[in-house]
Amino acid sequence: MMRAPHPVERRMNWSIRQRVERIVGRLHIGHIARPQAELELRMLMLNDDTAARIVNRAPATINVSID
Repeated sequence: MMRAPHPVERRMNWSIRQRVERIVGRLHIGHIARPQAELELRMLMLNDDTAARIVNRAPATINVSID
């Protein structure tokens, strides 16, 4: 794995990655809709293409049925 040149940049990248994982997790369990997830990813200053790619790669929401 490639390391960022400065510790501050490594922390920043780790923080952004954690936030992306949290947003995708909320999308996965159905807490937020796809448009909201894309908006939140764009708010992390990811460009539109990257945000759309992340959301499209996220698994479908979990459907829980009680039998």
